[in-house]
Amino acid sequence: MQNFSTIKALIVVLLSLIMTPEMALAAIKYKITASDVAFDKRSIYVEATLTGVPKSDLKPGGSITDYKENLRVYLTAVSSDTPLRTNVGSDEKEDLINDFYWDKVEAGVTRESETSTEYNLKYSFYIYENKSFLDYDRIDSLLDSSSPEKLKVEIAFFAYKSDGTYEKVTQSAEFEIAVNYAAVNDDISLGSVSQINKGIRVSWDPVEKVDFTDSKPRNTPEVLVTVFEVTAGDIDLSSASYLADTTGTPGDNKSGSCLIDMSLVDEQTSCVSNCTNDASEIIYLKGDEMAKLETSGHLVYSSLLPNTQSSVDISGLKVGGSYAVFIQYKRGNKRSLCLSSIVRENRTLLEENGEADAKLKEQNCFIATAAFGSPLNKHVDTFRWFRNHYLLTNGLGNSFVNLYYMHSPKYAEIIKSNPTLKALTMMSLYPFYLGIKSLEIFGLPLTILFLLSISLGFWYLLRFFRFKDVS
Repeated sequence: MQNFSTIKALIVVLLSLIMTPEMALAAIKYKITASDVAFDKRSIYVEATLTGVPKSDLKPGGSITDYKENLRVYLTAVSSDTPLRTNVGSDEKEDLINDFYWDKVEAGVTRESETSTEYNLKYSFYIYENKSFLDYDRIDSLLDSSSPEKLKVEIAFFAYKSDGTYEKVTQSAEFEIAVNYAAVNDDISLGSVSQINKGIRVSWDPVEKVDFTDSKPRNTPEVLVTVFEVTAGDIDLSSASYLADTTGTPGDNKSGSCLIDMSLVDEQTSCVSNCTNDASEIIYLKGDEMAKLETSGHLVYSSLLPNTQSSVDISGLKVGGSYAVFIQYKRGNKRSLCLSSIVRENRTLLEENGEADAKLKEQNCFIATAAFGSPLNKHVDTFRWFRNHYLLTNGLGNSFVNLYYMHSPKYAEIIKSNPTLKALTMMSLYPFYLGIKSLEIFGLPLTILFLLSISLGFWYLLRFFRFKDVS
């Protein structure tokens, strides 16, 4: 028995001497748990699990984000020997390997489980083209001719060394990743349509992930923003209506008869209607075809904007005209509500005076500017908004404004030079400011209701204290 133990010990010593690091870590197993090439072929998504990663080959005392340094990614059609760079880079390279990168910053890594000596790690990351210099055709060029189209990816684990470098110890086999033709199947919300000078500002809240028709969340695609003038007639969008083929064969085709229904503008349902009678069909509005409708004059504006953008200004519109907006994700089957706004010529004090301070000879908000100290003060902006939207839109209001411009400059000069009078004027303007701000945010009906509620509240308090004094 003693001889057997001695032989066993000798075998262990010999194995430790002759085994290379690659052989020692051959126990690491790779598995792709989720992956796809995006429909627009602009990115490749990979989720990979590495089972049996020795803790000794990770950076001592490092955080879990340091484990990203151990991963290397390869596109087999480009090179199985040279890994992709980990950021977009600021230089344009001639060789194909530098046309791609996997984004280490946005990549995720989690510990799925562990033993006393090993971790099971899960990585998730995107592979992109070098978008600083390319026009999104490189990923497409690597795809094979199968249906759906596929490309091959390999990953490798590099061990952390005591000198701070990393050394490759094992590499996976090839994994095939197919193009995913799922369409976006998530709601999209239009935040607001507000007025700018001779135009409108369209705002929405960007989100990081959206759901697709295969029930998987992915990075949000571009947003299609469409603006049109509200007229008596509906707008035919059938030339831009496409049926999404989620299998990839034969591909998306023009189908459906979407139209903009003017009667549904500012209603609680999208004004884009009549797309399909079959709930199973995924009908979307195609960006380049919508752009053609803009060119032909049927639409005022229609463009695909980056998923990180949250607003866009549309200027040069007809003053007094009513314009409506809806948004849709690229290749998405749901549209937002259609919100409208009337275009005004809203000139700011800076635009009218050409400088930061008010000249009292000009026709502006003299007293409010004198009281609040600056023409750029938010309170002055609110009074200016009330002037433009309510006073200057009718004869009586115009008469009042002309009378104000005639007499207010001399009083504004007095207020501006007297701190006490300035403070008193500011206090007296505050109730009007609050009322106008309520009007700007909530509209006329709710503001009237709000003011009536306050008035009734004061009346009730006065009655209460009067009754209490009498009793």
